[in-house]
Amino acid sequence: MDNVVLIGEETGGAHVGRAANMLVSYNLPNTSSTLQVPVIYEEFVNVSANNVGRGTFPDYSIKTTFQDLIDRKDSVFAYVLELISQRNSFGSN
Repeated sequence: MDNVVLIGEETGGAHVGRAANMLVSYNLPNTSSTLQVPVIYEEFVNVSANNVGRGTFPDYSIKTTFQDLIDRKDSVFAYVLELISQRNSFGSN
């Protein structure tokens, strides 16, 4: 889709990546466990035959480093904020 920008790392999995857009959480009373159920289904398909067996490739590849994890830094989110600040067209419909 023309109005979608993927940022982060290549998804794991196969040629077709599946994801749940929104999860509903249920607390199970007997075990006190939390169960998350996907309620919206999304599918991202690589259009290039050269990428069979690969995940979905982002438009901007941002890798989370070990230091990011130690520092509790969300490098993908920081990159998104930087993109938004540079481009007025991002974030508007």
